[in-house]
Amino acid sequence: MISRKKRNLFYLANSFSEKFGGRTQATFYRAEMLKNNAKNSFIMTFNYKLNYGQIIKNIREHRNISPQITFLNIFEFYADEDLYSIKDTIAKVFFKKREEYRYKYIESKNAYKVYNQSHQICYIQLANDNTINYIDYFDEKLRKIRRETYDAYGNKRKESFYDMRKNKVIKTNFLTKNERIFLSIDYDIESGKGNNCLIFDKSGKVKYIFDSETAMREFWLAKLNEKYKNAIFFCEDRELDELLAKNRYTDKIKSIPVIHSSHLRKPYTFGSRINEYNGRLLSKIDRHSAVVVLTNEQLKHINNQIGIFDNLYQIPHSVNLKKNNNNLTRDNNKIVVISRFVEIKRIIDILKAFLIVSKVYPEAKLELWGTGEEKRMYQEFIDENNLNQSVKIMGYTSKPHEVFHSAGFSVITSKYEGFGMTILESLSNGTPVIAYDFNYGPRELINNGLNGFVVPNGDIESLADKMEYLVKNKEILNSFSKQAQQDVKKFDIELIKSKWVSLIEDVEKASNFKPKKLYKRILLSELIKVNASLRNENDIVQVEFNIHNTVSVGESNERYYVYIENYFDLDKLDNRYVVAEKVESTLYNEVIIAKFDFDVETYNELKKDNKIKLKLGISSGRNFSFVDVNHPDRIFQ
Repeated sequence: MISRKKRNLFYLANSFSEKFGGRTQATFYRAEMLKNNAKNSFIMTFNYKLNYGQIIKNIREHRNISPQITFLNIFEFYADEDLYSIKDTIAKVFFKKREEYRYKYIESKNAYKVYNQSHQICYIQLANDNTINYIDYFDEKLRKIRRETYDAYGNKRKESFYDMRKNKVIKTNFLTKNERIFLSIDYDIESGKGNNCLIFDKSGKVKYIFDSETAMREFWLAKLNEKYKNAIFFCEDRELDELLAKNRYTDKIKSIPVIHSSHLRKPYTFGSRINEYNGRLLSKIDRHSAVVVLTNEQLKHINNQIGIFDNLYQIPHSVNLKKNNNNLTRDNNKIVVISRFVEIKRIIDILKAFLIVSKVYPEAKLELWGTGEEKRMYQEFIDENNLNQSVKIMGYTSKPHEVFHSAGFSVITSKYEGFGMTILESLSNGTPVIAYDFNYGPRELINNGLNGFVVPNGDIESLADKMEYLVKNKEILNSFSKQAQQDVKKFDIELIKSKWVSLIEDVEKASNFKPKKLYKRILLSELIKVNASLRNENDIVQVEFNIHNTVSVGESNERYYVYIENYFDLDKLDNRYVVAEKVESTLYNEVIIAKFDFDVETYNELKKDNKIKLKLGISSGRNFSFVDVNHPDRIFQ
């Protein structure tokens, strides 16, 4: 086992801001949680954001990010110097007018149009403190030539050049604080992707040439993996997975992608098609050291739809139970929501449900905490229904625990989540939760009828009914609150930390680079016999499928699974697969038996339709694949 003093942990976050969401928050929590289990901990970003220095300063102050955690940025690596730090001793350069030009001020935008005699030559966007944000330059026909972007001190830090016919960026130079060009990227005019990246050293000589921004990123990761021995890279963003799994500069990166959202397309239930975002990762699980999902339900769905993988883990988010909000006052008539204001959160459903509640219990109050594109729609609903006295839109909060602790209960109505972090945060503060029954999180986190309610997905009347119930029944609400604080103990930070440490040790012990064995290929899989028998205990029918495989030469496959591919009610079947037992094996032939246990009702349902479709799942090393099982259209005779 590798000593924690020799271990280096990296967290690929792509980008973040001060008003970050659940995924970034979870990444920061994990980095904090595991900081004492590594020599170094790094949070990595891949974009050029001139206010990163201020963002990181504020995050460290307000989110308690330890100095043990270092923030790395790819642009600082290639600049070979600090790009973002904040220094109060540096004098700012403020905007000044020049006498030879005419200026027209646009008050609504705090900007100037600048004219040389009769035609406009540029547009200057100012910050609130009168420093320059950017300047756009035009030709005599008002076609954009270039944009200069400035930092908070008034230093030019980026210049972008435009194709003047299509108004698209085709070249960008990136500059240091003293305006030295350290990186120049040419962009394809159609795709917008960088296709020629030049890195310059401090003397102005070309140091590196890359054919794409992807290559630039891969090189940085390879260099970090080389510099910091015993490194493990957690990947939080699907756009970055391939940098680790298919890095052109090294094949020795230990990677752990973490899935923070559903892998299912609309209607987001088991059996739905796999979405592209997480689907790319799930089709290449074997390329990574491990892959982590947050709920048992999502793990079950992946196992039942995509396959069984030894390196697929389930580890939930954690909560720090030592945080004490007992000094805060709780208003049991107040309902809170913390969420992004976007369509998939269905906050309009909460407003519609609350409208019903408010007519029965006018003392009820609702606070919406967050930001997003649907804010105006919510306010219009509030105005149209005269809810201004009881519903307030509060804006973004960096203190969710205080918000939850101030309320009687909270509500979440998402179409889908990867976990539902706000559910756990609410419960940990003794604040019960009412949630739609969506994938994933509510059924796993909410003890229905004891610390909250899970209501039918999309049922606004049921949602309103449970909201009314908790507003009316304060004793039950208090009982729910006490139960919530008991139920979240299984998510205690120390318990979850032990799961992450165990996973890290598994990754360190495993060799990612074993030569692949030549396993037997299935040439034909065919059902040869079906037996069904009633087992007395609990009226269970056991169905035994005998399957013959014709195989090629090679190492024996490690495990076989038989799936009922076209059955989707996992509440009845639990799993639609079983591990098959190999009972005969010769050079080119195998016989396997798969035994399913059905309750009588499910068995009769399957027998009535008699349209079962079987598939064989093959597990070999980290690879999992399917082949169809040939069988008659009607299995049960």
